Amino acid sequence: MWGVFPLGGSSGMKVFQMQLVRHLAELAWAPQLVLLSPDLVIDDTENGFKISVQLGGQNATINFVLNENHEIIKAFGKRYYETPEDFNIAAWHYIFSDHSVLGGVYVPTRAIGVYEKPEGEWKYWSNKLISIEQ
Repeated sequence: MWGVFPLGGSSGMKVFQMQLVRHLAELAWAPQLVLLSPDLVIDDTENGFKISVQLGGQNATINFVLNENHEIIKAFGKRYYETPEDFNIAAWHYIFSDHSVLGGVYVPTRAIGVYEKPEGEWKYWSNKLISIEQ
């Protein structure tokens, strides 16, 4: 985890940053962890809030967008992606939907991961959460 273990055969600080950004966005599925993580800095934004952290010499910030029901519907920031030659950084986001109570926590149960690459959007991941174990 956190760049220590290879991801697609790669490791290092850019992989660490990729994972750090992803883990921040995935706090949407474990909001109780925000209260247990003193390194996280939370600030209000116009449409929701943002969470920032400095860890392992890397800074990461993810913005969360809330709908009128105060549900997280989007998490976005900048994230590296691997290319055959190196790593590039691009705008990146999760789209969250279908909120429900799982494991006693109200969370989004669907998500789509998207990189906003120069050649267009790359929807690389889609998931339906069916359970949470505490």
